[in-house]
Amino acid sequence: MNQRVDRLIALCKLWSAVKYFHPYRAYRQDIDWDAALVAVIPKVGTAQNAGEYATAVQEMLAALGDSVTRVMPQKTTDIPAPEHEPQPTVTHTAEGVLIVTLQDYRALADWYAVSQKIAAIRSELPQASGILFDFRTNPSAAAAPAHERGRLCLAFQMSDITAALTTQPLVTAGERSRMHIGLVPQRGATFYSSSFRASDGRWITPSPDAHNLPIVFLINEWSELPPDAYALQIAGKALLSPKEKPAMPA
Repeated sequence: MNQRVDRLIALCKLWSAVKYFHPYRAYRQDIDWDAALVAVIPKVGTAQNAGEYATAVQEMLAALGDSVTRVMPQKTTDIPAPEHEPQPTVTHTAEGVLIVTLQDYRALADWYAVSQKIAAIRSELPQASGILFDFRTNPSAAAAPAHERGRLCLAFQMSDITAALTTQPLVTAGERSRMHIGLVPQRGATFYSSSFRASDGRWITPSPDAHNLPIVFLINEWSELPPDAYALQIAGKALLSPKEKPAMPA
């Protein structure tokens, strides 16, 4: 009984998050989101296992017609156990490639200390032939509380390491988010409103000691990825590679 109630509560939380923050809900009138919830409540209530529960939730999300908003299956992963030394750790290959490992996202609780360790890597860049950031992690990271997400991005930004990895200015992607001032009333006039909020990306100015090195971000489906990584990729300076360690780009 408790599991059934927990699943129904989780379903309603997901439905509410989509209702207020999915961009389609702002301008598409062909999505009956209330009906999508009502249709799957009985199926979630009678689900006999995690697979049936996931299928029911996916049925509700399918009403959006958005391939990105979907149920992600739980998978096993071969991420090695965290080392005794607090991450991030730095190792060196025989070819001079720096490997920065941050797979134990629990280390991000002290994001300031993590940012200082990433910043310290700058002193090793002049002797490096390339740098690989191993950000692969486990499924539990994807289920982290909302207040814990974004710590890797914050630590990466605070370290200012990207300014030492490019000799040309970069800009990270801007963001568009849904903003509500109060709630939309069922009827009548209101002083409250809903809107899209657009914010500019962050400019990254190369530092005097910047080096153009081959860069790889090794990720999997549970990884958090700093906006800087996308900016480096778009500029042709970095490779985003899933799961397996690739050859360093030229």
